[in-house]
Amino acid sequence: MVLRLPAALVALLGALAAAAGCSTYRSDLDRAMQHYNTNQYDAAVRLFEVLEVDLDSLSDAEQAQYACYRGMSYYRLGQRADARHWLGVSAAINKVSRGALAPDEDKRVTETLDDLNRDVYGGAAEVGGASCIVDSDCGPQQYCAEGRCTAAPPGGAAPAPVVTAAPAGPAGQPCGTSVDCPRGFACVGGTCTSSTVRHAPPGPAATAAPVPAPAPKAAQKCQLHTDCEGAQICENGVCVSPIGP
Repeated sequence: MVLRLPAALVALLGALAAAAGCSTYRSDLDRAMQHYNTNQYDAAVRLFEVLEVDLDSLSDAEQAQYACYRGMSYYRLGQRADARHWLGVSAAINKVSRGALAPDEDKRVTETLDDLNRDVYGGAAEVGGASCIVDSDCGPQQYCAEGRCTAAPPGGAAPAPVVTAAPAGPAGQPCGTSVDCPRGFACVGGTCTSSTVRHAPPGPAATAAPVPAPAPKAAQKCQLHTDCEGAQICENGVCVSPIGP
């Protein structure tokens, strides 16, 4: 004989079981948060990892706290990539569900993320900064120095660039304009020259080195286009660039 329970009783038992499960998840979350608050970061992380499979059973506010304290535990252990992930999750939940985090938790998440984001955007001078070619490759308040993003000095301005000329182009090729030079070279002082730009080190002694303007080259006289050098043509008896000086 099969004993059949009333549907209402079955529903009630199911609700009680679900409530007991939610209570267990909340209890586990409280224990993990307590581990964090007592500086037991390894124990906190282990409990958070166990609880992750039941994360959907927590409310939005509880999920925001879970991600907050798990991220902060990783942060205290020096695991910055994991910390940034979970703190980002917490910030996203808090943005959608206003008030999911307490004001002090929200402030902690924001300030810690600001620090961790410097690792990604190259803002932390102490970690060497991201690789770069020009200033625009770097994050805010940074400039490119010797191929690495470097924090700008107080005031936010990068040191003035110092232009230095590299050795002349192949065989010191003569030129009238940059059109006459190979790609990557410019016409400086009548010679194809590759120019590089670097920044002087920050500090009061950093000054911009003056760059003298190249002396104008006398126009070459000609009768035919073949009398002119490079891509120049003969007009009115002198060699000129077809695209202007």
